[in-house]
Formats: sequence, structure tokens, C-alpha cells
Amino acid sequence: MSATIALRPAHRIAVWALVVATVLWLAVELAWPGGPIGALDRWWASLGPPRSEAAIALARLLDVVGGVVVSVAIRVAVASWLWLRRRTGDLWLWLGSVVAAEAVSLAAKYLYDRPRPPGSLVETVTASFPSGHTTNAAAMSIAAVVVFTRPGTLGRRVGIVLAISYTAAMGWSRTYLQAHWLGDVIGGALIGTTAVLAVAAVSGSGIRAATDTSRGRPHP
Repeated sequence: MSATIALRPAHRIAVWALVVATVLWLAVELAWPGGPIGALDRWWASLGPPRSEAAIALARLLDVVGGVVVSVAIRVAVASWLWLRRRTGDLWLWLGSVVAAEAVSLAAKYLYDRPRPPGSLVETVTASFPSGHTTNAAAMSIAAVVVFTRPGTLGRRVGIVLAISYTAAMGWSRTYLQAHWLGDVIGGALIGTTAVLAVAAVSGSGIRAATDTSRGRPHP
């Protein structure tokens, strides 16, 4: 069970701006593969940061954390907890967000079929655009913030900062390991974030406040 509050005008503008940015990013990448996004990728690759063993180890750890096995385990654990707590609305928000993000990501990989950067330090399977790791990082972390924190609280603000930081770290790791272009991880972050907001908007929740089921009272 979930309580809902309406999106404020400023929030609606932010949501629509994010949706438009995501659509434009996908459209530009599809219609102009060697255009602005390609130039951004070449610029990022030209920086050629020196790689340290510690940074590579951290990036490899994020590769595992964002991989299929760990991601599925987290999804199932969160979904099971929400189901046991009878927070049906939050359960559907959680499942809808991760499924929508995954579906768009896989469809984009098939549609764009972009080659990976040369010299990847980890095993890669599917096409490069968008980054599945970054897509899932954004979708799961933001959905978790929406589901488990109350609007307007310190916990919500801290959660947003942590979600952004985690998504940025995951994106960094994918480029550091040469598994993705910079445009791939930006596209993935946009897709994952937009998926959560779109599911929330479609479900009519906008921003959900978790319900204290033990007392039967919604959070303020």
C-alpha cells in the first residue's frame, strides 16, 4: 500500500525536461552516429587518463555489482520485501521501473547496434549503446529512493545524492574499463532515470511516500 502526492509545477517541468533530453539524445545518436555524441566520445577517449591498479580494481568491483547476477538478486530481494509488507503500489513502481528501463535499454542496443570501444578490460556481450550497467544503476537507485524515503526529508535528499553518485560512479567505471563510450553511459543514465519518472507518472503517483503498514498510517 502506498500514499501518493501530486507533482509540483517545478517537478513537472523537470520531468518533462528529462524526457525531452532523453528523446533528443536517442534521436541524435540514431540519426547522426558520428555527430555531436561521437565527437564527445572521441574527446573523452583522447584524454587517456592513466590507469592505476586500485582504480581498475574498483571499476571491476562495480562491474560485478552492476552485473546480471547481483542486479537480479537485488531486484528480487526488494520486490519480495515490498510484497511481504503489502506495499503493492511501491512494488509495482519498483518492478515497473526496472522492467521499463531494461526493456528500453535492450531495444536501443538492438536498434543502434553500436560497436564497443577497442581494448575492453572486461568481458562484454551486447552492443555498446546504451550502457546497461548505467541504465540499471540509475533505475534501481532512483526507484529505491522513491520507494524507501519520504518526500521533503533529509533521507530523501541524501538518497538522491547517493543515487546520483552511484550512477556517476557506475558510468565512470564503464568508460574506465573501456567497456563503453561516454555517450553510452550518459544515454543509460537518462534512460534509467526517465523510466522511473515515467512509471511514476503513468501510475498516477508522481512521488510516492512509503506507508507505515505496521500502524496503517501513510507518511506525511
